[in-house]
Amino acid sequence: MIGILSGFEHVPPKFEVLAKLCTLLRSPYAEITEIVELVAIDPGLASSVVRLANSPYYGCREEVDKIENAVERIGFTEVMKLVGILGRKSFPPCPLRCYDMSEAEAWREALGAAVMMEYLAYHANMEPGTAYLVGLMHGIGRYPIAMKMQKVKPAIRSPHGQRLLEQAGWEKQMLDTDYAYTGMELLKLWRFGPEVYEPVGLHLQPFLRQGKQTMACLLNICLTTLPSLICEGLPVPSIPESWLASVGLDEETLKACLGPSRAWLNSTNSLLEERLPTA
Repeated sequence: MIGILSGFEHVPPKFEVLAKLCTLLRSPYAEITEIVELVAIDPGLASSVVRLANSPYYGCREEVDKIENAVERIGFTEVMKLVGILGRKSFPPCPLRCYDMSEAEAWREALGAAVMMEYLAYHANMEPGTAYLVGLMHGIGRYPIAMKMQKVKPAIRSPHGQRLLEQAGWEKQMLDTDYAYTGMELLKLWRFGPEVYEPVGLHLQPFLRQGKQTMACLLNICLTTLPSLICEGLPVPSIPESWLASVGLDEETLKACLGPSRAWLNSTNSLLEERLPTA
């Protein structure tokens, strides 16, 4: 595992801020001054937070010019989501050729999973901000795998249309690891807490594990349904009722989440492209 993470030891600056924000989110004693201090470390990030607070998305006529006022306006969870998005978008370039996937496709999948995880979390009585980050980071382990594959087996491509376990099986056959476990180890290396890295690492078969793995179960359900979110018109896959019940959902609620999640995905992506082109 150490070998496959070679080149990823350095924590991207925004991910370092994000990991610390995750810690604050879990604390009932976190204060806005602590959040402001973290965001202010990165001038570009601070500027992005202010621009986001002044965007039409929040419907406020009076503009703010201070980071403190911006954080108060959009809220802690929104700041954390923004840092996650900017961190994910600024991730070091690493072509996902072995997955036959463009960076634009990977980005839309990551954002789609984040949006749907947040939406489902409200119905499942889970922490929406954490669910959002888990969805956003679920595929981060593909990057070390893709870099390694580019070095040792550059001509090999993953078959199209693979399900979660099929893709993991292909990865293990190629490199004796899979994207979920690699992602978990990468997030550990970058000092994220277990509330983020454990669901990422355990989501492939969470229903077969003992103990409470509700966030991992929610991620599995989200990713199984994700193609129907991204490609409108695709049928919603059948998910066992017992799996849905394990996170407090049912089929009707799951389907009802797709439309709003799709609209939210599109509006969020548009907002970022319009307001944060250089972030």
